[in-house]
Amino acid sequence: MNASGCEGAARDGRRDYVRFLDIALGSAAETGYLLHLSGRLGFLPEDAMSEGRNCADSVGKMLQKLIAAVRRMRD
Repeated sequence: MNASGCEGAARDGRRDYVRFLDIALGSAAETGYLLHLSGRLGFLPEDAMSEGRNCADSVGKMLQKLIAAVRRMRD
C-alpha cells in the first residue's frame, strides 16, 4: 500500500492504516456532535451549525467508503 503523507500509512500495513482511519471516523462523528451542541447552546448560528454538521457527515461517509475499500485490498 502506498499512501505517502498519511499518518497511518507509515505504519505496519493495512491493519494499522484502517485503525487510523477508524480513529478519524470517530473524530468526524465527535466533530458533528460538538457542532450540534454548540448550536444548541447558542454559540453558533443555526445555518453554520447545519453546514458544519453536513461537512462532518460527508467526511464520515467518505471515510467509511475508504475503510471498506482498504479492507478489501490485497497486500
